[in-house]
Order: sequence, then structure tokens, then C-alpha cells
Amino acid sequence: MQHSTRILVTLVLSTLLIAATSCTQPITYSPGGYDYPAKDSVSDTDFYFYPLRKIFTRSDSFQLYTTNLFYKAFDEPNLSIQPMGTDVFRFSLEFYRDLRVVVRFTKNTMIVKIGSYANMTEGILDEGRLNEIEKRHYDLMRWNFPFESWARNQYMDSMIKLYPQLLDAKYFKRLYDKATAQNPNRHRYTVRNINLSTKEFKRLVSIINDSGYWKLPYEVPCDDIFVDGYEFSLEASTKNKYNFVRANICNDDKLKFAAICQEIVENAGLEKQIDLVWFKRPKKPEVSKPAQVAVTDVTLADVKEDSDYNRKKTTHKHK
Repeated sequence: MQHSTRILVTLVLSTLLIAATSCTQPITYSPGGYDYPAKDSVSDTDFYFYPLRKIFTRSDSFQLYTTNLFYKAFDEPNLSIQPMGTDVFRFSLEFYRDLRVVVRFTKNTMIVKIGSYANMTEGILDEGRLNEIEKRHYDLMRWNFPFESWARNQYMDSMIKLYPQLLDAKYFKRLYDKATAQNPNRHRYTVRNINLSTKEFKRLVSIINDSGYWKLPYEVPCDDIFVDGYEFSLEASTKNKYNFVRANICNDDKLKFAAICQEIVENAGLEKQIDLVWFKRPKKPEVSKPAQVAVTDVTLADVKEDSDYNRKKTTHKHK
């Protein structure tokens, strides 16, 4: 009896030791990602994806620079400049109906921020701060930069000839920064904190690692993209590496990036509001209904009483 008790105690202690060891064991990330910039070398802290600045195309760099308003509206830090002291992942969603969402999580907690388009962006850009020429240039660059040759027309060519600074991304940045104003509604978003256990954090990290996330291109390729779709991204800021991947709604997501992000969405309790893989979900099988039997109206023929029967009724009378 005592021998059995000792064995049971040993097994329990071993289980607890294994559990404690697994909780304290450091997380290993897959190879890939980008190095942080050298200390004191960052020239623009408003660029939220700094390690990729030389990798982005001119068009993407121009577009992604303007997303700093999105993160500032949510009071979100720039994760790309230096390690944050703890490993951080951040999922962001824009243009999903009227929703704007940020889900940032570490091994201890998940912070869910939800805003709307009107409350998060309206009034941030104030073109009234620009003079007439600057406003004209800003509008032209905002919709056409970097003025690819195939998209040019006579008007744009004449404007570029007259104002060659239109080809300079730094000029747009100056106009953009000048037009940026503080939005009085920028804090109008909801915040919800969710306790995230180390075990659950490691599970999410394992899904991210196994997906090949750390070696994905910054733009998930798509051969069948929706014209009017939403955009979402996933950032990672660890002790040694930074990574950023974004995607649009795609009908042919071979890399399954949307499924990874949907896992985060569900952990945040937003699965009823957001479904990033709806176009891939199999349709529910239709429940077969019992076949209906057609009933045809039948007209019954008139039936006349037999004449012999009538005669019998008249002859057999009670006396």
C-alpha cells in the first residue's frame, strides 16, 4: 500500500514538474523576419513598418506610410523600431464594413480595440491647413502617386513638368504631415482586456510558426482578389526579430494567411462580427425533405340506386 502511494506521489510530482518546466521554457520562433534598425538610426518614427522601408515598392511605401493615422487613432505604439520588452503580436483590420479593429496580445493578455470608420478617421486629415497649390498637389499625389507611366494622362504629365516635386515622396510626406490634425474623436473606441494564459499564447505562436509566417512576403499574393475588400495584417515584435504581413480579401488564399488571423479573431471573441474565411467555408449540406405525394382531385361518378332494390322495398311491407 505504501509502495503504491509513493508511486502515485512520484507521478504527481513529475507531472507538476513537467508542467512547470513547459511554462517557463522559452518560446522558439521560426527563422525569418527582419532585423530592427540600429539604435538611434531611425529618422522617421511615424513609419510603422520601418525595417521594410527599403523592401516596399514606392507605391506600397507611399500607401503604408499613411496608415500611421490608423495606429495613432487607436493609441498604438510603433512595434517596428525596437523590441518592446516582451514578445508582442498585433492583428489589424481595416475597411471591414464599418469596423476598425486592433488585437494586440502577449503571453499574459490580449487587448481588443474596436472602433468605427466615422469615429476613427473623420477629421484627422484637415486639408484646410494647406494652401491652394498644396491642396491641389496633395489631391493629385494622394490618388496617383507614384505616377506610373501606364496610368498617366496629358494633364498629369503637364503638372509633373510644371511641378517636378510631384515625383518626390518626401514632398507628399511634408504635405501629408501638414494636413494631419488631431481628431477630437480619436479616443472613441472600445477596449476589452482578455486574460491569456501562457499555454494559449504558445498555442497561437505555434499556429503562426507552423504556417510559415516568418518567411512570407509582406504582401500575400493573390490571383483572385475582390475589388472592394478589406485589408488585414499581422505584426510580430520579439526580442530579436520584427515581422509584418498584410493581405486583402482573396478568393484563392493558397498560404492560408486568413485562417491564421481568423484564429486570433476567434480568441478575441469576435467570430460573430468578423469572418475572414467565409469564402472558403464549405456550404452546409441541405437537409433532404421527404418527397411530397401528389394528390389528384377525383370526381366521383353519380351512383343511382338499383331499381330491383327499390321494388323489394315497396313489396316487403309490414302487415
